[in-house]
Amino acid sequence: MISITRALGFLISVAAVMLACAGRESGRNSPRLDAAAPSDPPAKSDATAGGATASVSPDASAEASAGTSTAATIDASTGTATDAGAYAPAPAVSAVFAGEKHSCVLFVTGRIKCWGDNTSGQLGLGDTRARGDQPQTMGANLPVVNLGTGRTVVTLALGGQHTCALLDHGQMKCWGDNSYGQLGVAGKALRLGDDLAEMGDNLPALDFGPQRTVSAIAAGPSHTCAILDDGSLTCWGQDLYGCLGLGGRLQPPPPWTNGFVAIDLGTGRTATAIAAGGAAAVHSTSAGDFFWNSAFSCAVLDNGQVKCWGGTNPYGTLGADVRQRGALPNEMGDNMPAVDLGTSRAKRVVIGSAHVCALLDDNRVKCWGVEHMDQTGRGDPLVSKGLDGGSFPENDLGTGRTALSVVASGTTEFIDFAHTCVLLDNMQMKCWGSNFDGELGQGDTQGRGGVDAKGVSTMGNALLPIDLGRGRHATVIATGGNHSCALLDNAQIKCWGRSNTGELGLENTAPRGTDSDMGERLQPVTLW
Repeated sequence: MISITRALGFLISVAAVMLACAGRESGRNSPRLDAAAPSDPPAKSDATAGGATASVSPDASAEASAGTSTAATIDASTGTATDAGAYAPAPAVSAVFAGEKHSCVLFVTGRIKCWGDNTSGQLGLGDTRARGDQPQTMGANLPVVNLGTGRTVVTLALGGQHTCALLDHGQMKCWGDNSYGQLGVAGKALRLGDDLAEMGDNLPALDFGPQRTVSAIAAGPSHTCAILDDGSLTCWGQDLYGCLGLGGRLQPPPPWTNGFVAIDLGTGRTATAIAAGGAAAVHSTSAGDFFWNSAFSCAVLDNGQVKCWGGTNPYGTLGADVRQRGALPNEMGDNMPAVDLGTSRAKRVVIGSAHVCALLDDNRVKCWGVEHMDQTGRGDPLVSKGLDGGSFPENDLGTGRTALSVVASGTTEFIDFAHTCVLLDNMQMKCWGSNFDGELGQGDTQGRGGVDAKGVSTMGNALLPIDLGRGRHATVIATGGNHSCALLDNAQIKCWGRSNTGELGLENTAPRGTDSDMGERLQPVTLW
């Protein structure tokens, strides 16, 4: 009798375990990850956030990440990631984004989470409390941003203190600082997102006119831009020195139904990629020198040319000469010169505080603008060459190396807070420029990108790839004001650099990357 009882007990236990396992499997609801990734990211991702960019490698969709703090595995048939020892699958991450002092991730489910500075409600969590700077503010304690019933996100653009999302139905929503109308909504307060009642279905989508949808977005320090489905481009917000590209025209107040001002890019020209950046005010260096540059914008045109406008342009940030463009009549359109890229065509363009980089159709990188902290990676004294009409030389990324993506950043505080990163064809990540807080990920605070005390270049083979952990490589990279992030191939997100407001997502304010705290010692971000 005892043996029969034990046998029945054992069978009941086995049945219970089988039912529990079946319940866990049926509970997976993440969308399938395609086994084959596109050869190039879609046009909707061809945008940068001013002083804050994110870039996806061509195979990023096949190598999504869960961004969790423990080892995780990706289920190729469902696109979900499960932590070691976890009881439920976590949605995989498809991209990471960085603003000046905040960061966000996009999951394959179309949901997003954001952390870091929240002074203006840019995290979209219904308050102004930072996240990621204190214990118990990340993981399950970090809410998903509510953007409306049934709505999912295609891509994000993070500015100085505002955030914008391109949604699944081609509409655009923005939240955070609205001091200069950079959110693009009429009759609203100086900020949105600091009250839960302002988010979700109550957060209005921007209105660009009947049947118009958005294909790409970008956010600067206090201005925002969008490319529409017909290839037209428009910008709004603070119009510092012509960064909106209005050419003397007045932008009507939002909403822009049948009334937004399309930027004149030249006869018959449309935009395929957009970048917004620079500073919201006059830049100064930490040494007290002043650089009058201000905010500016750049676009890649349908013919592969790059045109830039805005800012005061004293050091050739616009890439053609040192003239101002964008604020007065006859400065835009056919009168606006394209950047001389030689025989190459551009695929993407990114902007830092006062420098610009372009990813070319042959996967080379060319940068120009202020070189105060070697952020262009060229080693020129103060400014880049080529302002006299010559083409810019390519950046030395190492013997035989080309780039899959490039990102650039800067801050509205000092012009010498600016750095650039690339994801190489061998999936290694390299960064150069300022390194005050370890944002270059080299375990020190020594800047790179110019020449050393002996006159030897610190670029090329001398620039070491970032140690992201044993055998690990990046699939998506992003740069913020003084921090950098990478989405790794093993379903983790790692961030390093400044963390004064929790932008690294490590639940403290200690910087990373300044000492022996990279590689295996750098903790990944906990998202669930």
